[in-house]
Amino acid sequence: IRRHNLGALAGRLPGQEDLPLPSYQSKHAAGMDLHAGVLEPVTLPPVISDHMVLQRDQKLPIWGWDTPGTEVTVTLGDAKATAKADDAGKWMVKLAKLNAARPTTLTVKGKNGIVINDVLVGEVWLGSGQSNMAMTVARSNDPEREAAAANRPQIRMFKEESGAADTPQAEG
Repeated sequence: IRRHNLGALAGRLPGQEDLPLPSYQSKHAAGMDLHAGVLEPVTLPPVISDHMVLQRDQKLPIWGWDTPGTEVTVTLGDAKATAKADDAGKWMVKLAKLNAARPTTLTVKGKNGIVINDVLVGEVWLGSGQSNMAMTVARSNDPEREAAAANRPQIRMFKEESGAADTPQAEG
């Protein structure tokens, strides 16, 4: 059974740790109906969420799960791609390369539809390795002043909180 890490800060801005998950994640977070053992309609991994940033000038992979055989269409601005869920329900599209863009909406339509809001196309930077990288603004010196002075609405943070695993994982 595939399970999403509900503790992940799915596309939230620094200081938003206590906000609820985007609406589609609270409804479809497990990816399966645990009682019936049946795959729910289209679901996405936590990293594909409101406020995410996609790398500019690169083909953009978007993936998820749906009922096997379902055609899934992903749209972001003028870019559009379609894939068919395989026998395990997995699907992936690669959207065409895009230039940096202001916030837009990503739409995923399969058995149901999911709308991901406030999606940027720009520079994606990954940071890892140091414990101080996990420090949020809320833990900084004078966090209220720092937050009030910040005027960087296009800086986003996704914090992956998966535990260690002995085998490759499809998601966190």
